[in-house]
Amino acid sequence: MASEQQMVFLVRKGTGTTPSVDPTPSGEITYTVDEFAAVSYKLFDCSPDAVYAAFKQAGITEATRAVAAQVVANYLGQSY
Repeated sequence: MASEQQMVFLVRKGTGTTPSVDPTPSGEITYTVDEFAAVSYKLFDCSPDAVYAAFKQAGITEATRAVAAQVVANYLGQSY
């Protein structure tokens, strides 16, 4: 599995942008649904469409890596 640093590189490669930062005191980096969808097979072993559906069902458009993993896992568990 890719490290957090490698994931940032994979997601940001060629975009010319910096990660958005969660304004909470923990300072965890947040990513948009589009960023997670772009690496969905590598992170979650599912299609980008499943990531979009999971985020839509949860009512969010960005999340930390840990929250995104939970949202996608919950969605995939419900969709079978």
